[in-house]
Amino acid sequence: MKKNTLLFLATFFCVIFLYAQPEKNENNTYLSNEEVFQQAELVFEGNYLKFVHTYNPLGTSNEEDTYGILSFQVQKVYKGDRNLEGGTIYVTHRGTLLGYEKSRINNLDDIEELAFITPFLKENGIPGITSGSTALFFLVHSDFPDDENSKYYQYQKYKSLGNRYNLYVFENKFAGLNNLAFKNRDELYQYMKQFEGYNTPE
Repeated sequence: MKKNTLLFLATFFCVIFLYAQPEKNENNTYLSNEEVFQQAELVFEGNYLKFVHTYNPLGTSNEEDTYGILSFQVQKVYKGDRNLEGGTIYVTHRGTLLGYEKSRINNLDDIEELAFITPFLKENGIPGITSGSTALFFLVHSDFPDDENSKYYQYQKYKSLGNRYNLYVFENKFAGLNNLAFKNRDELYQYMKQFEGYNTPE
């Protein structure tokens, strides 16, 4: 039973942390750190809450035709609408199981025991990440088809630039993206100032 639970948890993490493939640019290469900061329309510090809805606009059983909506708590907005601070936003991704939001595992209390770590994150002060870990998320407005019959239809949706483009936070240290790390918030804010549209404390 425990083995099956851990296997399911691992699958859940794959869905959450790999829900969007990294975008490649016109040269068929992954986005650089600078491109991520430039292309993001909404950059916020916050955390994943839960999977709230799945739908398939084509009416098929194919996972690639199925979309999921995830909710995120917004703590601080660095780029984009600052009115979102303290609220919840919704991120749509493509490729999931229809009905996944009804799963028993859709609860952070069930997955806190499973943490992921990479040598880079560990070297830069991030001891481990779970689906509920605080991070900086880099998003653009979603162009995915929406579900007109959903109670979430009225909300603005976003999509991620890709999982590899998160900056994880632990005790005011930041690490992630393409091996980008900051020892404190001041270093992060200084880096942000080179890009247009960012709100940083003086």
